[in-house]
Amino acid sequence: MQIVEAAEGWVRVAELRLRRRGTPLEFVLYPMVHVGLPEFYAEVGRRLAGVDVVVLEGVRGSQVGQGLASAYLELARDPETGLVRQRIEIPPEAAVVRPDSAGAEFDERWRTVPLAQRAAVRLGIGYLRAGHWLLGGRWHLDQLRGGAMNDLPTNEEILEEELLEDVDRVVLHERDQRLLRALTTLHEQRAHEEVTVAVVWGAAHMRAVVYGLGALGYRVYAGQWLTAIDG
Repeated sequence: MQIVEAAEGWVRVAELRLRRRGTPLEFVLYPMVHVGLPEFYAEVGRRLAGVDVVVLEGVRGSQVGQGLASAYLELARDPETGLVRQRIEIPPEAAVVRPDSAGAEFDERWRTVPLAQRAAVRLGIGYLRAGHWLLGGRWHLDQLRGGAMNDLPTNEEILEEELLEDVDRVVLHERDQRLLRALTTLHEQRAHEEVTVAVVWGAAHMRAVVYGLGALGYRVYAGQWLTAIDG
């Protein structure tokens, strides 16, 4: 099952709907790319109208997080790309759950990553920013389009995780666990209610969400592609 599909000229993500036999609660997953077309974010906002709960990603107030985001934010600042930073209007009637790490806590966890792995990440960010400066936003955008993702990891992803194990622990897996605890609580408290829970998180986390909800009995019953980057 594909979560993100990427090809020359575009990136699209799968809106996935999950239900559990015998209970009415529905989860709707919106895998996010954090820089994309303004029309993409507007469409996600439109689809959130009428949902009961929105579970939002966001490490707020983190100096480390700002540094990690600096490479892709170059794309949002470059008019050549036509892209903007993620911004989604959340309907005022929806309850909002924010289970992500606090900024200071995330920064503290980042300091547990070995220096060699942190240096490798900084080199990667520097490579993207230098390439953008030398070759332009279209080159940088082509790097982003290499990010297709299925529910099963590729050999390349497994190798990368082995090389950057502690980076993935802090940036990905620990935050996955926070998210899954929040979704499990919603299931335990509201599984027998006619409610819709929208999960608006980075696409890289959605593999864990699909498997975590699957362990609770939820299965994908419908999906639809949304174009996040085009042209």
